[in-house]
Amino acid sequence: MESPSKSRLQAIWDSRVGGIGLLVGLIPHLLHHLGFLVGTALIAGSGGTALFGALGLLSSLPMLIRLRRRFNTLKAPAIALVFFALMFALSNYFIGPMLGHPSH
Repeated sequence: MESPSKSRLQAIWDSRVGGIGLLVGLIPHLLHHLGFLVGTALIAGSGGTALFGALGLLSSLPMLIRLRRRFNTLKAPAIALVFFALMFALSNYFIGPMLGHPSH
């Protein structure tokens, strides 16, 4: 059985890793819709979509590896990837245009 101090240190470590994951996922999304980069050629169109999709997939690799090890099957990471793709599509094709092009 784990000691209480080790369990608490693990919880602190997991919280920090989760926070970093949140920032890595949130920052590109916010920069895509807000800030100095709105409308720039760098992230406009399909190139920007591909860039941020690849960044999101890359940042999710540690989680996918952990899911594979924890459940000892490829089903868990596959389900997570499908969920990632659905959320990315929702954000990119529905939420983003509503933020970028408000109707008058």
